[in-house]
Amino acid sequence: MRKHYHTDRGLFRAVQDVDVEVAPGTITALLGPSGSGKTTLLRLIAGLETPTAGAIAFDGVDMTQRSIQDRDVGFTFQGYALFKHMTVAENIAFGPRVRRLRIDVEARVAELLALTGLAGYGSRYPPQLSGGQRQRVALARALACSPRLLLLDEPFGALDPLVRKALQRSLRDIVREIGVTTIMVTHDQEEAWELADSVVLFNAGRVEQAGRMEDIAARPRSPFVMNFVGDVMHLPAGCLFVRKMGLTTARPFVMVRPSDVSLHADYRQPRICPATVIAKTLVGWTARYYLQFDDGLEMDLLVSKKEDRALYDFGVKQRVYVSCDPSLMLPFEPAELNDPLSEEVLLSRLG
Repeated sequence: MRKHYHTDRGLFRAVQDVDVEVAPGTITALLGPSGSGKTTLLRLIAGLETPTAGAIAFDGVDMTQRSIQDRDVGFTFQGYALFKHMTVAENIAFGPRVRRLRIDVEARVAELLALTGLAGYGSRYPPQLSGGQRQRVALARALACSPRLLLLDEPFGALDPLVRKALQRSLRDIVREIGVTTIMVTHDQEEAWELADSVVLFNAGRVEQAGRMEDIAARPRSPFVMNFVGDVMHLPAGCLFVRKMGLTTARPFVMVRPSDVSLHADYRQPRICPATVIAKTLVGWTARYYLQFDDGLEMDLLVSKKEDRALYDFGVKQRVYVSCDPSLMLPFEPAELNDPLSEEVLLSRLG
């Protein structure tokens, strides 16, 4: 699948050579940074955009030239797009009535109000609702015509964290109960972890990696994927810690996850590097150690307070030892991150 746009600056490849298969009855997340092509792909699937090349098939049937109405999809937009002059019930009933579906519309509305936790809100108007309630109405309206495919564009982006968490659980339960195949766009990794059966990770219009979120995090195929999914540290490839771990590379930097780095009170193994605790902070249920290696490199590591009391409890200025399996370190060039700000910071460290 390709989608190109002609702009004043030349050809923009919004979607380039994308091949995605979505299993029926599952939730698939299109994940990636802003401008990576995920919303464009969602619009192509919905029929809101026409592909430059390629085809879209539902259950083996080519839908590329079908109209939006003929695709039988439900779509929720980032801004909800509710009709303010209509009640909640009228918003939900709009689709079935316009399409003249042969169903009991009032019964369908009542069913969806109950399913989305909005029973008793049918007579209210969108401006009278909270952001979370408006999102539920948008979801109910998208489901009103019993679509074969549900498309969600950043469904929780405008909500505060507590409401977002509650709605994520509700959405997962609703989709599971109905069994509708769902594709959602998000730039939020936690949202993908929470909701999706599978994830398609986008980078500059291309699919960088696809699969289960835990598999992508454990086995990233590129520096971009490792940098985007989960926490990472960027270390100079020539620093003392990397050399002590036995890793040699021609690339200027090495990426490693903090969770793969271990602290020790004594010199336990050959591949280990001494450091000094220069500060320690306790926040909530965690303890954060700030370390400095003998070459001046600084690193901070987070552990649980329970783990700290049982294994560490190091003091400031105490000598400690740090290790990491070198197979978990990934050498990279700054340009491979496709992140101009990170690239600028890293290049400045090279002098």
